[in-house]
Amino acid sequence: MTAVLGVFAAAVALIAGPPTLDPQHLPPLPNRGLARELKGGLELETMQGRPLGRLNGLHLAPDKDSGRGLLMRDRVGKLFAIDLFERRVRRVYERPQRVRGCRVTDARPGLHLLACGHAVKTARYEPGATKPTLRIVARAPGPVGHWVRAEFAPRGNVFLAQWSAECEVPIAFLVADGVMRPYGGRTIRDAPESVALGWLPSGEAVVHFPKGACGGTFRTPGIYVVPRSAPPRLLLRTPRFASYWMWGG
Repeated sequence: MTAVLGVFAAAVALIAGPPTLDPQHLPPLPNRGLARELKGGLELETMQGRPLGRLNGLHLAPDKDSGRGLLMRDRVGKLFAIDLFERRVRRVYERPQRVRGCRVTDARPGLHLLACGHAVKTARYEPGATKPTLRIVARAPGPVGHWVRAEFAPRGNVFLAQWSAECEVPIAFLVADGVMRPYGGRTIRDAPESVALGWLPSGEAVVHFPKGACGGTFRTPGIYVVPRSAPPRLLLRTPRFASYWMWGG
């Protein structure tokens, strides 16, 4: 009888879906995971897609990303992030724009990575200098579009860069030692739609290849682990039009 009740309880939980989470009292979360956009909120998942819970009233804000991982906004535009140490959702604020026309999307000590429309730049801050030294590290891959964000790899002269092309088609690029190439293609012309989610500690990229709405589709739509010198590995199949972001990457 106990076994039957256990199976019944598990079935009810599966039908009911993941629990609604209290933003100020989160359960223990893994060091990295995924957030999936749903109607009315976000679903937090493991990297393998197992639901952990739902945050109502919050939505993905990748256009505001500044190297702090998963960034969320509420209906009035206030920004929030997950504090894994304090196990709560906390209010955060955009970094101030210190370079006109550019937005800081990641940072290392003394070095900022900037999305500046048709260019990705670095801003190096030297002790005692009043202004940073700017350097273009990625140019526009096409005549139409803009850079949304860029993110340093865990080590080395490598970063991810997210391009928004015509019709807002997302194309993710790897920039390594000054060489730029799109994920899943040789040039932007044959590249499928892709969204760079972040990095694993190993230096492998995590990239979402969605079912293309306007652009092409990469093999099986899903989230992949992409090494620099090996074939991509499917991590999670994703439904059509699903949007994801990653924390801890």
